[in-house]
Amino acid sequence: MSNKFLNEDDQQLLDDTKAVYDQYAVEKDEPKIEAGWIRAALYFIATILGSIVSGTLLIGIVLAMGYSMDDLASLMGGGDTPIHIFLIAQTLTMILTLLVTWLFMKYINRRPFVEIGFQWKGYQADAAIGFFLGVALISIGFGALILLGQIGIENITLDPVKLLMAFLLMVVVSVNEEVMVRGYIQKNLTDSFGKWWGLIVASIIFSILHGMNPNITAIPLINIMLAGLLLGIYYMHCNNLWFPIMLHLTWNFCQGPIYGFEVSGMDLNALITQKMLGDNVLLSGGEFGFEGSLLATGLIILSILGVHFYYQRKEELA
Repeated sequence: MSNKFLNEDDQQLLDDTKAVYDQYAVEKDEPKIEAGWIRAALYFIATILGSIVSGTLLIGIVLAMGYSMDDLASLMGGGDTPIHIFLIAQTLTMILTLLVTWLFMKYINRRPFVEIGFQWKGYQADAAIGFFLGVALISIGFGALILLGQIGIENITLDPVKLLMAFLLMVVVSVNEEVMVRGYIQKNLTDSFGKWWGLIVASIIFSILHGMNPNITAIPLINIMLAGLLLGIYYMHCNNLWFPIMLHLTWNFCQGPIYGFEVSGMDLNALITQKMLGDNVLLSGGEFGFEGSLLATGLIILSILGVHFYYQRKEELA
């Protein structure tokens, strides 16, 4: 761009200055680390370190609540852990995950935090679809197992306080895992490997993260990976977290606190107490819960196909 009031040397200096500024403007918006898979790997390590920090904080909080070290060892053992301890633990983990994600987005990706998928405007309907899909899938599974004679209803007990705490727990778990796996890991793996491989690798990581859950076997691991594909295939199409957060929330909440299944192998107080009538663990999921069932496998696969083709069609019509 020339200016008729400048001589040739001044014009050259102006052009050089503008070129340097333009290059800086481009570079400051580019990620600090170019390779998306390296960003994802470093982030994964950082979140693991964050979980260690949150675990240390949890020990201090539990001891401050009056529990002894022997009580603490028993509490951390699993099944008898009070739900408020679970809620405190998961809230600490979520806070550390959100902090790590914000730091990586600001200083490594150099992008606004909201770009992991927290844009709300225009995604309200998708959030509602995710919410009701989670309710529908677990309700269909519960009803089918009753009709097949595998489970029955032994008792119904309403404890509003425990139900509210269980709901809050599932909110925290869904936000934590979706921000971590879909919002950052899948997003950055996609930059390196493309959308399909980014989706697949992130879903495998999602399954591995549940690999230490109680009563885990091959079928639950496969189903959790498929659940990762279901949650992630929407993110692949829409780059937004509200659908997977809502689906994850209602899947877990209906599965455990409402219908009385174990949630990824963990037993929680529930509105409905089940009784086992059949011995077909491939259908019922056995001690791991509905996520260990082949019925869940079929429902998740059908949902993956439905979500994929629905949002692919929306993209084509846009």
